[in-house]
Amino acid sequence: MYGIGNVPEFADQTPITIEEARKKASLRTEQSRSKWKIKHDSHHPKYVFKEGDLVIRKIAFNDPRLIKTSPKYEGPFMLQKAFKDDCISRSQSGKWHKTFKEGREEVTDEPRSGRSTTARTDENVDRVLEVLRTDRRLSIQQIADTLHMSTFVVHGIVTENLQMQLLDLIQNEPDFLNSVVTGDDSWMFEYDPESKRQSCAWHTKSSPRPKKARMSKSRIKTMIIVFFDIRGIVHYVRTSMVLISWRNDLEVGLGPPQFVPQGQTVNSAFYLEVLRRLKRRIARVRTDIKDTVKLHHDKATSHTAFIITNFLPRSNTSVIPHPLTVPT
Repeated sequence: MYGIGNVPEFADQTPITIEEARKKASLRTEQSRSKWKIKHDSHHPKYVFKEGDLVIRKIAFNDPRLIKTSPKYEGPFMLQKAFKDDCISRSQSGKWHKTFKEGREEVTDEPRSGRSTTARTDENVDRVLEVLRTDRRLSIQQIADTLHMSTFVVHGIVTENLQMQLLDLIQNEPDFLNSVVTGDDSWMFEYDPESKRQSCAWHTKSSPRPKKARMSKSRIKTMIIVFFDIRGIVHYVRTSMVLISWRNDLEVGLGPPQFVPQGQTVNSAFYLEVLRRLKRRIARVRTDIKDTVKLHHDKATSHTAFIITNFLPRSNTSVIPHPLTVPT
């Protein structure tokens, strides 16, 4: 089926495989390109200039000498030296001509502002290695922020100069997730939408068309802060804007929820109290990880405040770095 049709080269041949058809198609493409190249070169010959040749030069369109009746070219000029393929481009020669016309005499490049072309020096490699020796779980962004370097340079030093790889903690520590407690908070809204069946009503032919109000967000809302691990919910916090029965929580062993006072902002002081209640809760329901618990939460302002970062090490709670939020 491939290569068969009105093409003369394939008209009298038996069906061929797709690989053979691709090879013949590639050959025909190269032949067509060669033919068009020969035709193009015949109309656009390549001139090779030599020393002593007479040439004319096109006048720039913004030249102040150029008026409506002026010629577009000036010359002839005799070539003093031919550089062939080693010459600079026309735009670059125009820039140099302009700078020399303004009075410049130096041909070397001037010093420019900004960092050097390469930042992966021996000194920076030693700095990155020293930071990694203190904590090998630091991310590329954390190392870059500590050393005031770009993430691109730090990644190149770690992966190429130091030839390090980020090992999977789960493979090296099979029980790693057993001691991880993740926390997150979110607003929850109350909705009561009607289904199509619930909104149906009987009416006669003379009845007016029923009107259905547009559903909008409920004014009743609650914020919930939940801490959970691999086995389930450990601790959670609710606002008092909506009172929810928590007797079922007592039956399953979750205990009564902690309520956020109405109008209370989740700031660092409030979050500190939440963490203290969480530690007491873990000591009661997760006795096996109370001394090795690892907290995983996002980088909200209340989570990274000084009183929080100071409290966690004192309470023997390590923090798992949260990945950066990348705006794609």
